[in-house]
Amino acid sequence: MTRIITLLIFLIYIPYPSMADVNNKDLDNIVTLTKSKQYAQALERHIWFHEESKISPGMGGVRLSYAITAWINLSKSYPPALEALTNIRDNDEEILLSGKGDFENFHDFSSINKGLGEENKTYELFLILDKKYPDQSRSYYNITEDLLIAHKDYEICGKYIPDPIFRYESIKRSRESLINFAKRNPKAGDFSLEKHANDHFIDKINKLIEILVAINKIDKAKEIQKSALAYFYSDKIRDAIF
Repeated sequence: MTRIITLLIFLIYIPYPSMADVNNKDLDNIVTLTKSKQYAQALERHIWFHEESKISPGMGGVRLSYAITAWINLSKSYPPALEALTNIRDNDEEILLSGKGDFENFHDFSSINKGLGEENKTYELFLILDKKYPDQSRSYYNITEDLLIAHKDYEICGKYIPDPIFRYESIKRSRESLINFAKRNPKAGDFSLEKHANDHFIDKINKLIEILVAINKIDKAKEIQKSALAYFYSDKIRDAIF
């Protein structure tokens, strides 16, 4: 309850119009406030941006990456910003532990932990939710998979990948979506989206193979490997099974 009260205190700010969707310009303005040492105003706007971006199309990724990075940068000069951010994180945790949470709560929780270098909190919470609310945890699995693999919790991974072929097709579709986006938006970023799509595909396929081998589904792992190599050849995928 104390965390929730503290969070509500931080959410008392001068209201800004919410009729229009927030966008990258709003985040740029927050960064400008930080650079000009208008720290209280910058924090006020960070809290506003975090909430408003939840209902702004296409801003989810920005809210959970660049915006959190900017927020943490603010906290280096203005400690109340760190308290506000961790209160949001801790409030998400309380909601999730109550069984009333959803994907958005877990994604917020995970992304803030990643920004703070406290990803082990995400891992530990997932283990609790896996036992208490396994049906809900299914939607959080993809966010936590890398952490589970790092801790060699392959049996838990196997529980959430009942159909490896379906998972393979999902990874494949993800690559194709990024490739298509890159073709439609050649100036989308300073790095190669196509290279990112390929690297992501290779990484996810190899991790899927790693899980399957660890839980003694070697035949299925080889089937995934064969399909992946036929679709997109990579030495790393070829060498995934010795």
